[in-house]
Amino acid sequence: MVDNDQLNVSHLSAVFGLVEVCAELVQLFGEPKFKQAWLDYCYYFNAAAAEQAKHFGQPLRGISLQQGHSR
Repeated sequence: MVDNDQLNVSHLSAVFGLVEVCAELVQLFGEPKFKQAWLDYCYYFNAAAAEQAKHFGQPLRGISLQQGHSR
């Protein structure tokens, strides 16, 4: 999410079912753009800050609960 030119992500979303919901959405609808966005989220959430900045123009803020996102 972009707010005031800052890129933020919700760290609690993965703990409360985001992984399961997105897996089902990918399987049910097969929308390529959504699938790619989900895979990017999965990859870049735990990526190094330098790699996040290279992809998004800045490192992600609000990163927490990496173990929940490692699934």
